[in-house]
Parts: sequence; structure tokens; C-alpha cells
Amino acid sequence: MFLSPITENEVVKLAKSLKNKFTTVYDDIPDAIVKQCIDYFKKPLTDIFNASLETGTFPEQLKIAKVIPIHKKRQYKEHQ
Repeated sequence: MFLSPITENEVVKLAKSLKNKFTTVYDDIPDAIVKQCIDYFKKPLTDIFNASLETGTFPEQLKIAKVIPIHKKRQYKEHQ
């Protein structure tokens, strides 16, 4: 499988699509701050992402996912 390098424009577009949340998870940087400051660190982020794709290494912290199951309400129909 081959993945093409990403561009700074793609990084900016993704950052701008984040919700304006001020909660944090692993990096202690709220999404709202990332959106406001993306122009200042789009180049380093792009370089890091592309280096990860090029070398095939992926930081352990980015392998962690928070999975929350969403249970559907059960609706029972009575047979008539």
C-alpha cells in the first residue's frame, strides 16, 4: 500500500474541521486552540505526518483511541 505525502493545506483543512471544544485528551491542547493557531505550526505538523508515512513509524500516543459504545434503544412491538 502506498500513501502519498500530505500537504500543509490538507493539515489546515483538517484542523479547521475540528469542533470548538476546550476539552483535552492526551496532548492537553484543546481543539479550539489548534484551530486558532494552525497557521503557526502547520509546517512542523505536516513534516511529522509525512515522516511517519515515509518511515512507517507511528508514535505510540497516537495509537490510543477512546472508544465509547452507543447503545440503541430497543423497541419492542407487540404481536397482535
